[in-house]
Amino acid sequence: MMKFDEIFERLGGVDTSIKYKNDSEVYDNEKVDLIQLEKFDVNHNFMQFILEHPPFQFKENVAIKNTNKELLNLMKEELLHVNIFYSMNKNSKYSISKELDLLNDQIPKNLFPFCSDGYSGDFFCIGIEKENYGEIFYFWHEGHHERFFKICDSFDIFLKSLINFNIPVDDFYDEEDNTPPSGDFKSTLLKWKEKHGLN
Repeated sequence: MMKFDEIFERLGGVDTSIKYKNDSEVYDNEKVDLIQLEKFDVNHNFMQFILEHPPFQFKENVAIKNTNKELLNLMKEELLHVNIFYSMNKNSKYSISKELDLLNDQIPKNLFPFCSDGYSGDFFCIGIEKENYGEIFYFWHEGHHERFFKICDSFDIFLKSLINFNIPVDDFYDEEDNTPPSGDFKSTLLKWKEKHGLN
């Protein structure tokens, strides 16, 4: 079994305070949407992961290399930001069921959203049908004819491929108006390096 906590520690840790809609709510795994989980084998690492963890976001900036040549050519971005992981708990602020309802007309029936980039509205999905089972795809909201691009062959590879730049999230916010960065992660990273004399 993959040791998820070791991966999180390597990436700078995670913040689970986003798991509630409000302070009075209690996270309860019994409210998990089991109908959706029936798409996965009981021993699949993704199923174990989603049941073990409430929604969370990384404490530091994390990304995965853009390995899809078509997407790379369209986005001109070598890195894809990885931020918020959703939950199977229906009452969670970041519920997968909620995301499926919101994005019903955008997500094919053979894909299942599980993680957001946190900034631009793009997100990651896992394949749930025979032809793409377990494969990871990236949804690019600016795509026209094609919006979903395969990033890697499995959830295990996805987690193991995540990169931590050891850059505090706060350093990515504009100092004057405290606005979040754009979805252009590469240019934001370059600005941060320039700011700290690392170019």
